[in-house]
Amino acid sequence: MKTRNISLLLLLAVGPIAAEAQTYPIPATPDTTNYAGFMTHDPGVTRYHEPTICHDCGCRNWPLPGCCCDKDSCCPRKWQITADYFLYSRDAAAPQTVILDNTATIPVYDISDLDFRFESGTRLSFLHHSYPCVDFELGYLGLFDVTESQYLSDGAGLTYSFFGVGPAAPNTSYHAQYIADLHSIDFNAIHRKWDWLSLIYGFRWANLDEKYNILLVEDPPSGAMSRSDNALYGFQFGGSSSVWLGRWMRLDSSLKAGVYYNHVSITASAEDPGGGGTLSLGQSHCNTAFMGEASLVGTIPIKDCASLRVGYQLIYLDGVALAPNQGDDFDLSTGNGSADWSHILYHGLNVGLEIVY
Repeated sequence: MKTRNISLLLLLAVGPIAAEAQTYPIPATPDTTNYAGFMTHDPGVTRYHEPTICHDCGCRNWPLPGCCCDKDSCCPRKWQITADYFLYSRDAAAPQTVILDNTATIPVYDISDLDFRFESGTRLSFLHHSYPCVDFELGYLGLFDVTESQYLSDGAGLTYSFFGVGPAAPNTSYHAQYIADLHSIDFNAIHRKWDWLSLIYGFRWANLDEKYNILLVEDPPSGAMSRSDNALYGFQFGGSSSVWLGRWMRLDSSLKAGVYYNHVSITASAEDPGGGGTLSLGQSHCNTAFMGEASLVGTIPIKDCASLRVGYQLIYLDGVALAPNQGDDFDLSTGNGSADWSHILYHGLNVGLEIVY
């Protein structure tokens, strides 16, 4: 009887160890390296984790003992923080003549002549692994102070046509100026539905604020000035996926898109060519807008809890009022007009850091 009890106790003690040995195959040459990244190893223990094991630790088999992939956070890591620096540009503006010769008949400068160079921006993300299958993310995207300028001069004189008015008399030089900012805050629930795909559900607020001015080159500047301030609110959906998982690198793709309510405020002002002071208008318009964001990012571990991120990102908006496009849709003399709805594409490279703890 005592022998039978001892045998039962040994079976209960050895059983889990045997099962774990089957889960983590030991290679011919034991590896005692403490790997950082996606082939994680418990220090000092001859237990080897294949990349496929880490790749499979999603919702379906959560939690897989000992697996510590950064992607699926199967180990007790609760927070993932990413910070990216963007180097981006935007697509060309729609053609519209704004500056003409002194007879106001021959085009000299078109809005599509704006040369959009690469500018800087940032993205921050705070992700909390709250449940075995669900993460919550708070993200911020900022594309700051995009400024493009062009100075034009002609000794014979130049004039402009903007918001239905022009100068009282031709001037020898003008300064065409474009300024824009894009800010976005989104809150998402990320459902690790399958090992290869996570579903994203969230809410986003975005603000696209643009200014376009035709100024006399003088101090203080004067001329025609306009602003379009777009405020977007709405829900977004999407997904993220591990495209490729290697020993020292992970390649992830992500897509988020949604339909938004856009409330835009359009203002403009210019000197009255008849000498009556300053003409101005201010109107509000509403529209249904679209915003989509796609990225492809490679993540390279540099320490156990830190990784380098390098990737490419696209941001597309449609149904927004862009400041340079409004000049031929309003008349400052009468105050009448309607918003010109258009689209804009931002794209560029990003580099950053991911920290998991």
